Amino acid sequence: VISMAEAAAGSVEPVTVCGLVDVAELKRVQKQLVQTLAQCAAQRKINPARLDDIGPVKMELDRYLGSVLQEGIAHKSLKSKRGKTVPFSEAMDLILPDAVKSQRSFMGRMRTLFSSSEAQQRETQQLLLAIEAAGTWVKEDRENVARDLVLRFDLTKSIHCASRVPDLEAHQSVCQFRTVNCPNKGCTKFFSAR
Repeated sequence: VISMAEAAAGSVEPVTVCGLVDVAELKRVQKQLVQTLAQCAAQRKINPARLDDIGPVKMELDRYLGSVLQEGIAHKSLKSKRGKTVPFSEAMDLILPDAVKSQRSFMGRMRTLFSSSEAQQRETQQLLLAIEAAGTWVKEDRENVARDLVLRFDLTKSIHCASRVPDLEAHQSVCQFRTVNCPNKGCTKFFSAR
């Protein structure tokens, strides 16, 4: 690690963290985030036809995710795992359901007891489709939250690059997590180089 004075003096090149994230994992986390929003909305009995009512639910989810990002592995969702390196997918499996639980009112808990899981899944699916169709959670914002979660909780660095490099552009042109186009003619899919 170098000081800012050394970097400013030009005696040492500044070092930057790469931060590229596996494209497939980033999409998976974004999908989990929208599903979590739909589950939270279902807990609050939001009508898919009236998505204007989802604002407070999304604000609460944003607040929750902000606290998760700020607290990191000290977050209450991960208490049982303290002292262990938790794989990223397991961390998300602990963190995101807690967001849904936080949305349950007393009546929501009662409804959960007396309604079928199939009915709950249908409600969540209808909300998920409505949220996606309406663009309730802007894709870029969702991607930023997903990226922040990966960078904060991928402690094994298996789905993102944490290399510290003096020339970020040169590194990212060869990084295993750089985005590349599918080599098949006519295909418009993107994926990570690895």
